[in-house]
Amino acid sequence: MNHRHRHAPQTSRNCVHRRTPRFAATVLSFALAALLSSTAMAQRGGLPSDLKTAPDVRPRVAEIKAFIDAQVKALADDKKPEGQQRARDFLVREGSPGAAQPSVSYYDAYTTALNDALLPLAKSQNARVRLNAAIIVQRVAKSANNGKLAGVTAALAQDSCAGVVIWAIRAAQFVLPTQAGAGAGKPLADAVLEGAKKQADNGDVIEDAYKALTLGGNMNKVTDKSSAVVTEDVLKLLEFRVGQYVKKTPPRPELERSVSTFLSLQIVWKSNPKLRPQIVQQLANLAAVTAQHSAARADSARKPFVDQFKYIGGAIEAIGNMSDVNDAKIKETGKALTELQVQLAGDEYTSRAKAAFDALQAKFKEIKETPTIDPTATEEQKEADIVEDPTTQPVIELPPDETPATTKPTTKPAAAPAKSATSAPAGDRPTLKPIAPPTPGKVGGP
Repeated sequence: MNHRHRHAPQTSRNCVHRRTPRFAATVLSFALAALLSSTAMAQRGGLPSDLKTAPDVRPRVAEIKAFIDAQVKALADDKKPEGQQRARDFLVREGSPGAAQPSVSYYDAYTTALNDALLPLAKSQNARVRLNAAIIVQRVAKSANNGKLAGVTAALAQDSCAGVVIWAIRAAQFVLPTQAGAGAGKPLADAVLEGAKKQADNGDVIEDAYKALTLGGNMNKVTDKSSAVVTEDVLKLLEFRVGQYVKKTPPRPELERSVSTFLSLQIVWKSNPKLRPQIVQQLANLAAVTAQHSAARADSARKPFVDQFKYIGGAIEAIGNMSDVNDAKIKETGKALTELQVQLAGDEYTSRAKAAFDALQAKFKEIKETPTIDPTATEEQKEADIVEDPTTQPVIELPPDETPATTKPTTKPAAAPAKSATSAPAGDRPTLKPIAPPTPGKVGGP
């Protein structure tokens, strides 16, 4: 059963995008054509190879800045779309690996200058300009793998246009892990949260936001410092989504699986003692609304909700195994949730969720009663095409993510995010595969 639904968000008049079975294949049609011109562009102009490979580019930062400023000026000229296309391709190409392997020093200087130059474009009245800026930021962030593009990423992540937001949040998947690993990045995490809430009925945005806030879906990036930066926003986005479950069927209910596992990682639990009651509360709330949505549906229609219990129950069981909890009843009721099947009677889901809540509340006295969904919450949602005055702007096809893979710079690099169980791109639309439910006795991060 597919519960993806559509609505007409309040976006700017010149933000035009249509939703197809794969949202990432369509947003505003010049971008795909622009990408195809990149090979030809590689034969012309750009920064010299000796600059890109220099171990210390500080004496030549002005050269980098002049190049970027000239391209950003062309990018901002919405009267010349071909010039915008060339500028975008140049900026992406010179911020990506190629025949000349960029050094860490070069990437630091390039992304710093690019961030400063693109920031004003985040306020452009033209969606084409903002979309181009967001695509550049994502492409370069993926290659540079540092935190220097945080400012412009945060600004674009809160855009009114879903296409801009999704590209900016994808950029955050590469920017935020580096920042959070150093104990910074809270403004960017907050911006990702706000962008996701603005586009709450777009499952693709929510998917990418969860991935960014869980540090690219790479559990190796979850440390004491990084989890302290992002966990509060992970909880706030989950709380927001639970609110959607109460009112209606949210897009893509399977997206909460990986978040359940993230919140029950031992490193997250140990690093965020003040957030433990909130973690328990949101997992209990998620179990309750998932149980009610399951109970209200026929066997075939409840499957995506019932499948989610493997992760919610696994998370609750993992919390019961934490050294400071070690509660047999929490472990027992969490395990019972993981064993739910689609063919059971409706009250079996709600009774097991209630048993888990009772066990959690007995240990965590401060948690409150779980929410009750509205009578109409399980009604089929209709998702309308998101189109605003198509006569004013062309429909723009989003290009596939063909940025060259991050390769080792000529000096010591920042570690590239490893592909994980939550990161399996298929074309331009990365499919968020859920992390395996926590294994009792083996909970925790690295």
